[in-house]
Amino acid sequence: MAPETIQRQPHYSVKSDVWSYGVLLYEIFNNGIKPWPNLDVRQCAANIKRGIMPDMPEITPKEVIHLVNKCWKINVEKRCDFKYITKKLKKVQSSYQLPEITNLTIAQLKNVGILTEEKAETQEEKDEEEIESISKTVTESVSTTGQWMSDSTVKPANE
Repeated sequence: MAPETIQRQPHYSVKSDVWSYGVLLYEIFNNGIKPWPNLDVRQCAANIKRGIMPDMPEITPKEVIHLVNKCWKINVEKRCDFKYITKKLKKVQSSYQLPEITNLTIAQLKNVGILTEEKAETQEEKDEEEIESISKTVTESVSTTGQWMSDSTVKPANE
């Protein structure tokens, strides 16, 4: 959990999700082991609030370590965003040789086709449009809810 989410008045945001994504990357390169598996919840929270995070495992590529450090910035304003994460991970991925598609487990599944680069780009565009649409809907809903909640003409049903 991001530092701003473990307070009396927790603040959840996309930036707190970025923090969590950094933890996910840590767990991926640490074979699924959570940070500080031997500490209790209070000790973990204290570490997070102080900005003390575990070192990334040695097998982690340097670029990913740098990325995780940007995800774990205590100052929310200095924390990277998901566009930055996507850009950096694509760069990391492109620096590694991909295995032959026929060697992948997914190639053994029935009714699963190969995703071409063209199909992937088309899907990526659709995903971006969907994200923008969802973001707009959420923003409008929050705005509408805020207006409704602050409207003094709204009275509780039991009055």
